[in-house]
Amino acid sequence: MTNRTETERHSSLPAGGPGTPDEDDEVVVGPLRLRALRHAGPFWEGEGHLSDDVDVLGAWLGASRGLIEDALAWARAYQDLADDPGPAWRRRHWDQQQVLLRRLADEVSPGIEVEPALDEPPATPW
Repeated sequence: MTNRTETERHSSLPAGGPGTPDEDDEVVVGPLRLRALRHAGPFWEGEGHLSDDVDVLGAWLGASRGLIEDALAWARAYQDLADDPGPAWRRRHWDQQQVLLRRLADEVSPGIEVEPALDEPPATPW
C-alpha cells in the first residue's frame, strides 16, 4: 500500500494548510476503517492511512475531538503491547472497536461511509 502524503490524497485541502477545508471542498474518504496496527493507525480508508493529527482528522471527518482521541488511545493500547495479547484482551479490544465504529457512523460528515460495526466477532481469529 502506498502512503501518499495527506495533501495528495485529500486534494480538497486548501493550499492554506491542513485542517481548514473550504465549504465547497469535497473530502473523499471511505470506507473509513479502524485498524490497530503496530506501525500506524487507527484511521484508514481505501487509499491507505489517514492522519493521526486530531485537528486534521476533525476537519476531514467531522468527528468530535473526543471520539478521535478515544480511537487513537484504542490503537495505542495495541501498539504498546510487548507480547501477543490473550483471547480475553483481544475480545475486549474488538468490542471497543465496534463501539468506536458505531460512534464514528453517528458523527462523521454525511457522505462518508464507515465500516459497519458487527455484533459478534468473525468466526476466524482476528
